[in-house]
Amino acid sequence: MEQGYVTINLGGQELKLRAGDNPDKIKALGEYVDSKLQEVTGGQGSVTLRVALLAALNIAEELQREREMHDELISRLQAKAKALRDRLSGLEESDG
Repeated sequence: MEQGYVTINLGGQELKLRAGDNPDKIKALGEYVDSKLQEVTGGQGSVTLRVALLAALNIAEELQREREMHDELISRLQAKAKALRDRLSGLEESDG
């Protein structure tokens, strides 16, 4: 294989992609996408455009769910940080 390229298999199609400096990451992403294609087909049948679009929607749904969880976590952390700052401010004022 050429330097800087990686070959992955998506739904039975081999793709040669530029890997940059992290070919293992590209391989892992390819395996993930292929698993989503197989999930839609039930491991049987060919990967059609419809199958690829359904897999893309499934991945987009997962991404949206992760973003929502991330945003909720950030909000909770910001609220806790504010509560701690307020408590520290109260302690500083009582010491002053």
